[in-house]
Amino acid sequence: MDRAYRRLSNKQRAAITLNYHHGYSVDECAVFMGCRPGTVRTHIERGLAALRKELRVD
Repeated sequence: MDRAYRRLSNKQRAAITLNYHHGYSVDECAVFMGCRPGTVRTHIERGLAALRKELRVD
């Protein structure tokens, strides 16, 4: 899991960490990351997809 998480882009890791681990909303994550909420959602979706693929979980 750790290796798969480290393979994510910095923005994907940041979005997932802020949203899932720290409980910030997508809007709050967007402020922290300096981007739009839709961009944060994309980072989360792509990051989770990459983790699922790496871990072979669907």
